[in-house]
Amino acid sequence: MTEILFLVALAGAWALALMETALLAASPVRFRYHAKKGEPHAARLARLLETRSSALLVAGPLKAIFLALALWAAFENWGQERPLVAFLLLLLILLGYVVGVELFGKAFARQRPHRLLTAFRHLLQVSHFLGQLFRGKQPSLPPPPPSYHRKERLLAVAREYTEGASSELELIENALEFAELKVNDFLIPLGKVTSIPLEMPIPSLLPIARRTRHRYFPVLDHTGQPAGTVSMHEIVRARSHDRTGRDFLRKRVTVRQDQSAESALLLLRRRGNEIGIVVNARQVPVGIVTVTDLVKRLLKV
Repeated sequence: MTEILFLVALAGAWALALMETALLAASPVRFRYHAKKGEPHAARLARLLETRSSALLVAGPLKAIFLALALWAAFENWGQERPLVAFLLLLLILLGYVVGVELFGKAFARQRPHRLLTAFRHLLQVSHFLGQLFRGKQPSLPPPPPSYHRKERLLAVAREYTEGASSELELIENALEFAELKVNDFLIPLGKVTSIPLEMPIPSLLPIARRTRHRYFPVLDHTGQPAGTVSMHEIVRARSHDRTGRDFLRKRVTVRQDQSAESALLLLRRRGNEIGIVVNARQVPVGIVTVTDLVKRLLKV
């Protein structure tokens, strides 16, 4: 019986230690993003992470209790009649715990916190419930400022492009730095932009696209002002060479020169446009900004 208690207690201490580390490293933003994609348990885990302090309140003490139970069970089973064996066993268990949990286990938990919390979701729910019992009802917090929600959307964009390649901490640091930038930091002046006339035939545009390797082009009206953009993907899919740029024109998306880069990125993605037309304080077009440049700076690639 003590052998089973030893194994169960040791496994419990190991699971609680990993869960505690994963709780500190995880972000509810990522779970909300996966919840929108229809992944099971993601919405519930996002809500639990909003009040992670309840689970953290009991995770540490429970981990210590389980570890103490494992040591007691080992002593009862193997060390009562041999004190030297009990001492060596104690050292072996502690060494195994430090190497297996504190070094390698927690390192893995920091890199894959969301995967671990999904695996330990039932343990997290129990810890959260016990933490709520000990803490009692807490006063409600004021709603976060609007900028907080913008940062969350920005992090979701970053995760979509990196597909988990970057660590959570790195993404947060990049997002905080990116939030300080303005559209003007990414401005490409109109004089340096390859634009096309509104009535340019598609056969004339194709050689330009092959030479520049651009996927999108600003389109100029008869006055020389940006009227919108065209996408080479749409043109190639249409396979119609008897049309002009006007037939594939997307309505232009305008951003201000002094506008924040994060709001410009979210606006362009919401409108499904790669290029934003940048205007100055007098609403005069002065250049463009691209989603590609914004995302590259967000991800620092």
